[in-house]
Amino acid sequence: YDNKGGTFNYQVLNESTDGYVSSITNKTNESTITNTQYGLIIDKYASNSKNKLTGAEFIVKSTDGKQSYTLKDNQLQQLTPGDYIIQETKSPSGYQLDSTVYPITLSQDGKWSSSGQGINVKSPTTDGNGYKDGFSIATDKSNNTDKNNVVRFVKNDTFKKFNLTVNKVDKTTGNALKGAKFTLTDSDGKTSVYKETDPTSTFTFENLSSGTYTLKESKAPDGYIASKDVTIIISDDGSVKVTNNNGDWKSTLQNDAGNNQISLTVNNSNKTVFPSTGGTGIVRYMLIAGAFILIALGASGYYIFRIKRGNRS
Repeated sequence: YDNKGGTFNYQVLNESTDGYVSSITNKTNESTITNTQYGLIIDKYASNSKNKLTGAEFIVKSTDGKQSYTLKDNQLQQLTPGDYIIQETKSPSGYQLDSTVYPITLSQDGKWSSSGQGINVKSPTTDGNGYKDGFSIATDKSNNTDKNNVVRFVKNDTFKKFNLTVNKVDKTTGNALKGAKFTLTDSDGKTSVYKETDPTSTFTFENLSSGTYTLKESKAPDGYIASKDVTIIISDDGSVKVTNNNGDWKSTLQNDAGNNQISLTVNNSNKTVFPSTGGTGIVRYMLIAGAFILIALGASGYYIFRIKRGNRS
């Protein structure tokens, strides 16, 4: 009591605990302090889909430079109140790196915001067949009373395009062949072109999107038979399937700045050489076959003659 008999009233106004956001409720002669950990989780998706990706890495840094974290797949990172930036530093294999910087703030009273706008939505915002880049409250990960202590950041990456490299070789020797021509046509009938300044054994079609393509040898090297048409299917997830090519191909997903790669070997068989080109052609084989036929006929005639002679005897 004071000197006039009045009571002194006290309240707990704040408390600082590293790594936690504190909330305080005061009742008569009682104060309850609740400490809650707040955190961030990042979900990575392929653009225009709900397919989650793995292999990405992000850096999360406080603007005062005192805190820095590297976040990987589905990793929950604890954050203390303050201002942060989020930036992708490594993309999943085959996907384009997006180094856009995204700000996020956690206030002292546990409120999330980005660029001055409060984060209140309970799930990622849909966009076509996928989700928009941005923040939402991760109610499935939150464990406080209001289910808002974890925020989710959704980031989409675009699948990089493919380069198709066609290598032309002799089927028997494996030696490179020059003089061929190819066309590559998609399912809509659109034809891709390749750059060629001199006759070459290697052909590269660049910047192919997902879809089905037909590779046709429009001109075979001199003295060779044109190969069969090859079908190439590039799926939205980056998987590649090639048919009618005896399995002699491979695809590679790139992490660097270049496009993804498909390498394809197309074999050619040598034509039969005819006499007009200076060779003996098939005449030799026909003569040999004719000789065998004559021998067979002579032997069978002699055998019949012996049988008839025996019967007369």
